Amino acid sequence: MLLRSRRVVIGGTVQPAAVQIDDGVITSILPFDSVDIPITESAILPGLVDTHVHINEPGRTHWEGFETAIRAAAAGGVTTLIEMPLNSIPATTTVAAPANLAGFEKKGRIAPGYDADLVLFDPDVSWTVDPEKLHQRHKITPYAGRELRGRVLATYLRGEKIYDDGEFAPARGRVLKRS
Repeated sequence: MLLRSRRVVIGGTVQPAAVQIDDGVITSILPFDSVDIPITESAILPGLVDTHVHINEPGRTHWEGFETAIRAAAAGGVTTLIEMPLNSIPATTTVAAPANLAGFEKKGRIAPGYDADLVLFDPDVSWTVDPEKLHQRHKITPYAGRELRGRVLATYLRGEKIYDDGEFAPARGRVLKRS
């Protein structure tokens, strides 16, 4: 697979590039003009790693279970969830830091050799929050009825599209072990 955009986040900067993905891994970052494929108008960002998640399954799935947790994560551009007990290290604020903190050295960056966990994000689109269209278990939000700017359009996990503007691929995942 090859993705091309004028806005790819690489090494903390936004630049035009094409991202080559083979077998779920980013194999190369190519100059934008070196390939002749359609351009996505979305920004391409690294998938996010959430280091502090309470999925509550088995057990309290009425709070949040695996199915709703992964749907909400994918819709928000999160490609890796780390189940945490209470009173643990809080989530950090950079993309690569949570992956490094958790010992996942091949996540959190757009670079050759890294997992192709990517997010297509449109920073210019506006939308109104409708609690019934939220993907988490609880539909209560202080943002109900508010107009927000910026939206995740698609999320890729190891090169496979798992979220596409409201539609989800079947739930799948794997347990990762620290490097």
